[in-house]
Amino acid sequence: MRGVEEAVQKADGDRPDAGIPKGSDRLAHSGLVVNIEIKRLIDQLREQGALPDQNSMPKQAPSAAIFQRHKSGAIAIVPPGAQDRLADTDEVRDFYSEVVDKNTELLSLGVNMLGQRLYEKARVFRSRLPEHAAQAVERLVWSSGNTLRSILAAHDLVAADRDPHPEKLDSGAAERLRDVVGTFNQLAIADPALRLRDANRPGPQEHHRSLDEINIVAGIAIEAAGNRFITTIEAGDELSQQIAGAGEVEASLPGRLGVQLARDTSRNFFAAMMVAAYRAIRSVPAMARGEGGYASKEYFSGVYKTAGAATYAAVVGAATSAYFLRGEIIQFLVSNSDVLKVYAGLAFQHSPGFMQMLEWLDQNFAAETEKPPAAKPK
Repeated sequence: MRGVEEAVQKADGDRPDAGIPKGSDRLAHSGLVVNIEIKRLIDQLREQGALPDQNSMPKQAPSAAIFQRHKSGAIAIVPPGAQDRLADTDEVRDFYSEVVDKNTELLSLGVNMLGQRLYEKARVFRSRLPEHAAQAVERLVWSSGNTLRSILAAHDLVAADRDPHPEKLDSGAAERLRDVVGTFNQLAIADPALRLRDANRPGPQEHHRSLDEINIVAGIAIEAAGNRFITTIEAGDELSQQIAGAGEVEASLPGRLGVQLARDTSRNFFAAMMVAAYRAIRSVPAMARGEGGYASKEYFSGVYKTAGAATYAAVVGAATSAYFLRGEIIQFLVSNSDVLKVYAGLAFQHSPGFMQMLEWLDQNFAAETEKPPAAKPK
């Protein structure tokens, strides 16, 4: 804060003959000097290493949830559009209605008969089935329907065993579930988007690679999903459900397809975080130049700790910034950079900007996120 304070003091002028304009002109002059100081600090920071080229930053996969920066500064899900809904055809509507009815009948058996996992997954499925098929988000419908497929496939593998098994279902529950899955499969054939998802055939090698990728970031992804400074409720729920689901599936085709969606969801989330940080940092010089007016007090009331070290926290504290990003996201990226670098080696091989941005953040902000040493016992 010292460098900005010095700029303000210079602008204010302590001597009566300082030649500083009065009133609103004086305020504008003060803002101009502050902008010059902010730009100097930002330029000094950027000289420590160039930001990656924008084209090298990762792109999000349309097959999974698309994430973006929310106006609150956290990471949110892009609201679904018409292209994300089920097709509005007679055939889709008929099968959709059957799926809703049969899943409701399945839930009526209760948690004791279905078991906790099947009951919870069927309940989530029901929450994703609005009254009209054309309102349903195809990604969510497919994800839940495919989870029920996985549960049924796991049951069928051990159904003949006489010994108890955690995957074995009550026989009545299994038949009700089979009815739901059979109708969902018909819906998946009728709807073009669902049919396209089912057309994927990830092999065992790709499946294991996807699992390895997810396992690298599963812990920090769940951490981010539960932190409302980092994710909105909807984004956190989507991320945590996909990560948890990837750890529950077998190596059947439905299981491999589910893991693939969880992998793409994770990639999209971390890509969105890094791109949001990149855009926020790139936006700083333009704002510091005073485009659109001089910097307000709120703009530079962040964490300029010394005159020669501009920190990103000063920027993310700007309520007026079009690229406002919460400082907790930068802290999260830097404090988990070692994990994310390993992850980037698998997930973003063709997007070198992700790794370069991590290196840039490490170079410029690592000291800001380091925890103070523990106090020695007396």
